[in-house]
Amino acid sequence: MDVGSRLRYHRTVQDLTLRELARKAGCSNSLISQIEAEKVSPSLKTMERICRALELTVSDFLRIEPVDDPPVFIPRCGDRTETVMRWEKARLFHLLDSEATGSFTALLLRLETGGFTSIRRSIRSLKDLNLVLTGKVMCRIGTSEFALETGEGLFFDAAQPHQWFNRGNEPAEIMITSPVSFKLFEKLEKEVRWHELFRHQKKKTKRVQRSARKAA
Repeated sequence: MDVGSRLRYHRTVQDLTLRELARKAGCSNSLISQIEAEKVSPSLKTMERICRALELTVSDFLRIEPVDDPPVFIPRCGDRTETVMRWEKARLFHLLDSEATGSFTALLLRLETGGFTSIRRSIRSLKDLNLVLTGKVMCRIGTSEFALETGEGLFFDAAQPHQWFNRGNEPAEIMITSPVSFKLFEKLEKEVRWHELFRHQKKKTKRVQRSARKAA
């Protein structure tokens, strides 16, 4: 991103007008306006004065990436929310649209009374933050069991076998987040197994071809 766009971003984030920033930096309004419009390139000395006025170092001014993504409204989970997985008395929902997730996953696990999930695990290390929004649940991770209530949570590696149970008399909800793009465990495992089978078949074909050439 260019200097002008960065300057406009930092100025508006701090709720400063052109006049206010110019006064704090000891320069003219027109200079700030021209820099933001990319009509002039500021000298290093001018840039240092502007950064001091913004209470930033020059390196921070250039390093901090302006955030252009608008806030994303999250509706109540319902008919419009994509279901990731479904069990007899449990459902796993996407909290965010696929366009908004990027490199972040946010899921909602809803357990009806008496509901539970299957035993699940990621085929690779994946740190999940799990927060109980409502209800009383139990999470079995490996051979350990954790009883949780509203407001409590768990942070663990989803590569460990884990299973959720509703241990209360009312529906329960758990929010699950992780700093990676979403990939369903079961689908990823299936893809890996398919690739392994493909590689094995390819090696087998090459051995047969080599044997055929030797025989000829």
